[in-house]
Amino acid sequence: AFPKLKQVLFYNICHWEEWDLGKGDSITIMPQLKKLEFERCMELKSVPEQLLRSTTLEELSIVECPILVERYKKYTGQDWSLVSHIPSIKIGGYYG
Repeated sequence: AFPKLKQVLFYNICHWEEWDLGKGDSITIMPQLKKLEFERCMELKSVPEQLLRSTTLEELSIVECPILVERYKKYTGQDWSLVSHIPSIKIGGYYG
């Protein structure tokens, strides 16, 4: 899905809690994605691992998304290891 998409911003999406791409690695979504941004997605609990593990992803920004900020916070977030390979990371307004 979305084979040529290079950047995407999810902004102010109310009541979005789950983003499930299904099980397995056979799903290919946004294979060219370089920049992934979330801003004011207050209820979103996580980002699919398939996207976060992408080797093309160069920039991740999570701003004003309290659940995601805690989950992917530098060094201390439960899923920091899923995003630590991304060259440019902005979480909660701070660059890491």
